[in-house]
Amino acid sequence: MKENPDFSVHEVANAFLCFPSEEKIPTLGNGHINDTFLATDKNTGTQIVLQRINTHVFSEPEKVVENHLTIYNHLTLQPSGLKLLQPIVSQLGEYLYKDIHGNAWRAVKYIPDTFAIESASSADIIYPAAKILGLYLRELSTLSAEKLYDTIPNFHNSILRTRAFSYAVKWGIPERIREAKKEIQWVREHQSIFIKITRLSLPFRAVHNDAKIGNILFDKNSGQACAVIDWDTTMRGSVLSDFGDMVRTISTTTAEDDPNLLAVHVDYHRFEALTSGWLDGVGSILTSVERENLLLGAHWLILEQAIRFLGDYLVGDKYYKIKYPDHNLVRAKNQLKLFQSLLEQETELKKLIL
Repeated sequence: MKENPDFSVHEVANAFLCFPSEEKIPTLGNGHINDTFLATDKNTGTQIVLQRINTHVFSEPEKVVENHLTIYNHLTLQPSGLKLLQPIVSQLGEYLYKDIHGNAWRAVKYIPDTFAIESASSADIIYPAAKILGLYLRELSTLSAEKLYDTIPNFHNSILRTRAFSYAVKWGIPERIREAKKEIQWVREHQSIFIKITRLSLPFRAVHNDAKIGNILFDKNSGQACAVIDWDTTMRGSVLSDFGDMVRTISTTTAEDDPNLLAVHVDYHRFEALTSGWLDGVGSILTSVERENLLLGAHWLILEQAIRFLGDYLVGDKYYKIKYPDHNLVRAKNQLKLFQSLLEQETELKKLIL
């Protein structure tokens, strides 16, 4: 088999004392950032997950690995019994391995008899998924966020993202700026939400920062949610961003690039299930300020993602992978429609929180 010329997965597997017999080590999952593989040792049958850390996104992979170890050591002492991503040390005695090409790798034990999904088909799935994301935050609530590195600095700094968007509007492709005139105006009319967030003086916590259903594992036998994965962006932040990300990705039945805007809306019953599950999971850790502003967190994350898509479209699609020329504009319109749906139902949805 001809392997990727930039790395050899077999070299990496051997470095973590796993000697796979298969000629090709299969990929695992549908992640957009890191390269992930599942290796099976030919002697013991042990399966381990090998992951090449994307250093364009995570410029200091050492911090990603250190955070993972800190989180793992903390969660092992918690009472819930969540299944955890146990880190594996290399034969050099380190948790981070650099291959002969300089790529950064880490390994964790594979959690058997589990599966992941990319979208939720019913409220029956949404409730336990949201609950385990809330439980993850509850168990991290006793871990000082100061012990975690910022693996992506300013990840949810919407003020900086607004400045980047303004730059895109000023210096982007003229034809695209004209094409997106309506969307640009909509953003300008609502971006004061980001100022509101900064003025809330929210407590900083260790939060996941990518709270979506694709980062949950379900038990194949019971069907129950059993693990939260992808801890790479778990760092200092606000619970509002995690709640907002759930609303953005789970409360709608459509994908974030669905061009049929008539179908894009916040579904009341899905929102009810995720809110109920998440609040049951986080328990009593929320302050009154956090709980009272959870819905604002949904506005925040949806609008932030909209300006990221729209800004990328204006400058020529530098960040997000696209499948056709207007892909990022379609994504932005989709998120703005979701934002509008949230505004229209705000009174009713807030009753499910307070």
